[in-house]
Amino acid sequence: MNMNFNKTFLALAISMGSFPVCASVAPLVFHQQDDSINSLSGSLKGQVKFAQTHTIDPANNSVQEMPRLVSLRDSLFMFIPHSGSTGTKYTIHIKDKKGVSHGPFSLSPPSALPASDKADLADSRHPDVVYSDNAYSAKLSWDLIEPGMEISISDENGSTGLLMDIDVGAENEVMIQNIRLGMLTEPAKTNELEGNSILAADYFQKIPVSRLIVGNYSPVHLTKVVLSDGKIYEYQSDTTGDMYSGDLREDIAKNLISMGIDNANFGINDSAGSTQWQPAWFNIYAVHEACGFYQNGVVQHGMSGGNGMATLTQTTGNELSHELGHAYGLGHYPGGGMWSTHNQNSGWGWDSLNNRFIANFFWDKSGNAVSEGVTTLPFAGVYRFNTDAMAGGVASSPYSAYTLYTGYSQKRIQAGMENTGVISEAASSGYLMWDEDKHEMVERNDPTRLKPVKFGVPVTTLVGFYDPAKDVKGYIYPPMTSSYGYVYEPQPVKGGQCWAEVTFADNNKQRYPLAGSRHNTARMNKFHFNVETASNPQFVSVNCPQEDMDAVYDTWKNDYFGVERIKNWSADKNGVAGDVYRDSDGRYFKLKHAGYWYYPAGTQSNNDWEYLTNEKALNELFEAELAGQSYDSMGVDLLDQRTIEPATVEPAPAVVIGKSEGFTQVLEQTILFEQNTQLKPHSYATVEAFEKDVRASYGKSDIKTWSSKGKDSGMPGDLYVYENPYTKTRDYFILKQKNYWYFPTTQQSTEVWGYIGSSTQYVHNDVSPLFAHTNKNLTTEDLLKKYFSREDIFSWSQRQNTTQDREIFVYQNPDNEDKEYFLQRNKKSGHYFPTNKKSNEDWYYIGDQKTLEAMKQLSQADLEQQLLSWYGKTEFQIWHSNATNNTIGDLYKNANKGTQDYFMLKTPTYWYFPTNLASNSEWEYLGSY
Repeated sequence: MNMNFNKTFLALAISMGSFPVCASVAPLVFHQQDDSINSLSGSLKGQVKFAQTHTIDPANNSVQEMPRLVSLRDSLFMFIPHSGSTGTKYTIHIKDKKGVSHGPFSLSPPSALPASDKADLADSRHPDVVYSDNAYSAKLSWDLIEPGMEISISDENGSTGLLMDIDVGAENEVMIQNIRLGMLTEPAKTNELEGNSILAADYFQKIPVSRLIVGNYSPVHLTKVVLSDGKIYEYQSDTTGDMYSGDLREDIAKNLISMGIDNANFGINDSAGSTQWQPAWFNIYAVHEACGFYQNGVVQHGMSGGNGMATLTQTTGNELSHELGHAYGLGHYPGGGMWSTHNQNSGWGWDSLNNRFIANFFWDKSGNAVSEGVTTLPFAGVYRFNTDAMAGGVASSPYSAYTLYTGYSQKRIQAGMENTGVISEAASSGYLMWDEDKHEMVERNDPTRLKPVKFGVPVTTLVGFYDPAKDVKGYIYPPMTSSYGYVYEPQPVKGGQCWAEVTFADNNKQRYPLAGSRHNTARMNKFHFNVETASNPQFVSVNCPQEDMDAVYDTWKNDYFGVERIKNWSADKNGVAGDVYRDSDGRYFKLKHAGYWYYPAGTQSNNDWEYLTNEKALNELFEAELAGQSYDSMGVDLLDQRTIEPATVEPAPAVVIGKSEGFTQVLEQTILFEQNTQLKPHSYATVEAFEKDVRASYGKSDIKTWSSKGKDSGMPGDLYVYENPYTKTRDYFILKQKNYWYFPTTQQSTEVWGYIGSSTQYVHNDVSPLFAHTNKNLTTEDLLKKYFSREDIFSWSQRQNTTQDREIFVYQNPDNEDKEYFLQRNKKSGHYFPTNKKSNEDWYYIGDQKTLEAMKQLSQADLEQQLLSWYGKTEFQIWHSNATNNTIGDLYKNANKGTQDYFMLKTPTYWYFPTNLASNSEWEYLGSY
């Protein structure tokens, strides 16, 4: 899995140093309390907000140019009680459209509202921003969000409120088919989205869908290219190309490959060779990274999207958000400068996997946002608002690789998807459409649409050009293998049709009907269909009737109309009554008398002409008469054939995000602590400092603890900590399933829990010798309280009174008469202290008073040896100018104005040490001697 472009795991880990940092800057509030808004009926008053891709109201979002809730998608429920409310504990019940009640669900207090995506430390010039400072919240599972739902809410005082008329829209679905394509050159080496479940989950957070599917094709290298006009390239294109143009780009990457992938998944076997057409029966988008060899060299195409596809240079950043925005139907600057710029009403985003808000402004930019001549003032005068993905926006969140659309754009994307519908294995027709009047998904019965016989299986897509007229030599392209697609039962081949024949390893054959005449008289047709890869296809051929079907059709038409030939208006001006003419639009007329003027409009007749029919209807009648004949009754001409070789590179696995699949694939690929380069072994003085970096590097706003009372209150993707009494370690887990029970005690993963590591190799439960030296004027107990950020030191009899883990305890050991100090593993618990100066299942041993006092008096040489040992190092590294590829976490020292400063390296490359006794972006200041 390519992790290089995953901001969730590349977000800066903050404050990796050894000692606690005390800094407090009051956060700003994005959504201000407004007691004039009451969302509820009943005695309880307050405002309700939801968050999915955007923060929205329960109803009337359309008039505010905002999206509405998406069915069957996780949602954050927020209740902001009016200022006069006396409640502090709120509970909700959800009643579905069938009247079934779900709950109760306890709302978390405002302090537990998801954090913002600010990655760096707050200061007076860059304060943090919370979405609300008075919102009680709960994360609601995907299966609770549906049209017709009602939510009742109550507090501990008996006040109640009811939320009705919640505007919930369709269950939308998007499928992306991802492919790297090299035309007369090697394909690109990497594609960031290819097989990357974390990026797929990230993009899911930005679009209004219930489910996102990312299928991946094996990379394709075309050493021979045949265009739709028959031109053959085996070395280099005859033309020049650039980002936006080139015959390989238009005729192959877009027209044949992308439209071929789309139409194969629609069950459409052929189309005009020069036309980029697809019916958009459901939301599928072929995303190709394509490069071609032209007269001006190898050209990477990209920066283009629309009509069921996107041509990209990379699959992260605003390029993907922007070009797929075109495919969703958006133009540039939707709504003009005002609506294409974020503002205080355009909604924050919400990452449901990491339970974190995505701000709609830049954390590192200030000033006005100016778009299309419209100026939007910065939030609170501090942070510049971002613009829409279609208006020059960027992926501004430290935790996301994609751009947040404005609410205005998202509303239109959602409407387009709702008008398209979804493909559904459960539907008898195979398709569901949103019915706005009924507020539900209904069957879409359309005889032109086939239902797949296989849904979401690895497929081999066969594409190429063929000429039913047999004037131009066609070509079957190398097979393309995808990890996800739809397979259709081929319809019977009728007389007069061409066909592709596939032979399988068991010698069974399947024939796929193709049009028996050109769709466009100037170019070949193209074919495109899927076969299941597991069926082991071996060989494919394309065949047409031996007879000239155009000539057969012309003869049939003459017989049908009872004429010797069909005439043309401009060439046959001396017609007589009864002659039949065809116009350039494919309409047929009978001449009423000699001498004539223009054809009438549409299907009308006039004084000169009697309207008869059109080409489409006539051709359907012709094909119907031929349907009873055997497909080979007119002989067989083999146009092309190819052995189907298996892919030399297996396609990356498909990724499915949302609904019942949730984020399972992402959670299965969660990196372990030992793989997480942002966590430095032996580097943390306190568990709080360590867990701060764990939260930052895994994109989480909190770390949960398990209790039987709160069992099943967590959601997949939540991060948990467990003080393991069996291994005497502090273990961390990712929750993988909605329903769960006890943690595993063996530091291993299960179906429910994903073990990612323990704090053992990272957190010290003893005091840093450098900290002891720096604070040598403090008493032992004051030193410990400062080091561990605690206010008190407890005795054993007070062990049931603690309110947080890892409080400090003192013990006068009767065996050795030493005063010893311990950290309580879990609040309100613990048996006897160990007496052997070691930790046990209840207590972490810190040290005794004699040792701690001695550390204050260490010589520089002794301190440096203990410091190296404390960090798990053997020596200090030497600073070099222009040094690169250094080891993050290594220790350095620097003489500075009569002191020796000690640093830990934070980046592989570096420059000078800071001399102000502070850290910078390259160096973590540890202290001085």
